[in-house]
Amino acid sequence: MVFASWSGDPKGLEWACSIKSLLANMVAGNRYELHLRSEARQGAPSGHEEWVEDEGCRRTYYAVYVFFGLLTLTYNHTPAISFNEFDTLELPSSESLWNVEVSDEESWRESLTASTIMSFREAHDNLFRGDPARYSAFATRVMINALFLEVWYHKRSPEALQDVVTEYKLRLALETWEKSLDSCEPETVVVQLSAPHK
Repeated sequence: MVFASWSGDPKGLEWACSIKSLLANMVAGNRYELHLRSEARQGAPSGHEEWVEDEGCRRTYYAVYVFFGLLTLTYNHTPAISFNEFDTLELPSSESLWNVEVSDEESWRESLTASTIMSFREAHDNLFRGDPARYSAFATRVMINALFLEVWYHKRSPEALQDVVTEYKLRLALETWEKSLDSCEPETVVVQLSAPHK
């Protein structure tokens, strides 16, 4: 779907656009299930298997969000997912944590504790305050997608030319995002593009 829409294949783009709302509803349903599972734990930390399932939901949701952002960037399509829907949803973790080999739950908890995981809302607020944050490479991609869409929405508003305050805040957030690149979590896992990867 991504390759078809990006290569300019009209049928592929038409198909991708025809299932946008279905795709948005599907990942919203997954996000709701994730929320229910988190509530059921009542603040208790998740085990490795539960975390992998939760992280898979988050990654799928954000991947669709980024895909819709790319359709907006390329074809000026209105996004089907708004960043206001994220609230306290955690950003995707690092590839290293995602692929960690776990021998027991104690070593898993140590790996999880050592990793920096923050919510979308925290990262968003940090950017607009000018505070660089530390998160994964995938999370970095999610945040620039969010900032691009905010600029896109802002430029479409009739009062955009007079709204220097929002313009200043967006510039600050973009500069802060760029500074955050230096503290991006280093990846210890190299994903091979030449062969299938576990």
